[in-house]
Amino acid sequence: MPFTCEKIPFNEITRKFTVSRPLEMAKVNYSDAPDDLPVAKKWGMKPVTLMPGFSELFPEIQSLDGRASDVWVVSFPKCGTTWCQEMVWLLDNNLDFEGAKSTLLTDRFAYLELNYLPNGEKGHSVDRLTAMPAKRYIKSHLPAHILPRSLWYAKSKIIYVARNPKDAAISFFHHWRNMGRFTGSLDDHLDLFINDYVMFGPFHDHVLDFWRMRDEENVLFITYEEMKRDLEGVIRKTCAFLGKDYPAERIEELKEHLSFKSMRENDKIKIEHFTGIYQDWQDKSYRFVRKGQVGGYKSEMSTEWIEKFNKWSEKELQGSGFKFEE
Repeated sequence: MPFTCEKIPFNEITRKFTVSRPLEMAKVNYSDAPDDLPVAKKWGMKPVTLMPGFSELFPEIQSLDGRASDVWVVSFPKCGTTWCQEMVWLLDNNLDFEGAKSTLLTDRFAYLELNYLPNGEKGHSVDRLTAMPAKRYIKSHLPAHILPRSLWYAKSKIIYVARNPKDAAISFFHHWRNMGRFTGSLDDHLDLFINDYVMFGPFHDHVLDFWRMRDEENVLFITYEEMKRDLEGVIRKTCAFLGKDYPAERIEELKEHLSFKSMRENDKIKIEHFTGIYQDWQDKSYRFVRKGQVGGYKSEMSTEWIEKFNKWSEKELQGSGFKFEE
């Protein structure tokens, strides 16, 4: 298999990885495009920024048995993944609010590429998923071409959620400086982000690969902004995709459950339930469900950076027919 995992050399940009501690990153390249998998022709297959240790996990990820009954939520980090997971699980489980309120989201959704949980516990989802006999719900931030090939052959259902890169970058900064102990400045982070040196980058290719697959019968493409603007519309679209139907009053109940206030107070979806991680956060007021805004970047990102991001997106999206909402 044409798989490589090469450590990223230090240069004027990547030296910012070491602001707080040595942090090695690597470019993962997997350029195999099977002839009998037509959907692969829609993948850009650019090298992905990941930890060097991913080379050990990759064979296991590729060995995962994809099933037609699997339901995936895929996104670039900090693009509404958790919000989408909660919606999808409830819609596919007859709006079992009691089940959702009594079971951690991490127990309902396996995080494919997570080796260890934030508190150091073993979190090897590949073993866990392989052993599951029943219907599986899987979360991943991996781009299309790095995901297990078997899911594409099995036509597992995939809900992909995208978000404006400016809001995603700001949210990722707050997440990384607390969950990842990054102590660089916001400028450092944005420089790494726009140069495709943050985890799971490049950003635009991640989104565009799924945008190009939006008409595949097993792919549903939604956006964070769409969920904020018309949550009911997204719920009904997702219902249709999952083959479900609910009366209006039940949809209203779900909308309330998915409100920002409810999500922020929901102890079953937050990473804070892992013991001992608050003490490591730089910002003691940080919460996994942070602000939930569209356009929140405007209060933190300078005019110069906004212009850089706008020009970057314009170049990356040229000819795609896709445009991010503001």
